[in-house]
Amino acid sequence: MDIPIPLPSYKTWRHGEIDKKTEALILDSNFDYDGEKFSLSSDSRAEWLGLKTLESSLAWPVILPTITGGYYTLVQANLDGFINAGLLVYRSYKQSSRLLKEQIDACATLEEAAAIVDDRT
Repeated sequence: MDIPIPLPSYKTWRHGEIDKKTEALILDSNFDYDGEKFSLSSDSRAEWLGLKTLESSLAWPVILPTITGGYYTLVQANLDGFINAGLLVYRSYKQSSRLLKEQIDACATLEEAAAIVDDRT
């Protein structure tokens, strides 16, 4: 005998699954800036914010690793553009996550919620 899952519990579970997939997509992704590819890993994001926080006290330019194993020389005048390029990709994944969760939250039945597919790649 199957015991039905209460809709609120199912929605909470789906939110968690969407969050896990979002984080995996972000970690497996990268972004382009000035013809180079950079990581979106947690460590990389922390490094960018550190650059911004310490901007006035750093010796510019700074050298950043690319995902291809090379290095990129970032000048201070391009710091905001660099950070914004990464944040644009990061935020697009977060926005797609939020939209899926809103669709699930709007469902009145378990069947409706189960029919929503997270096909992000």
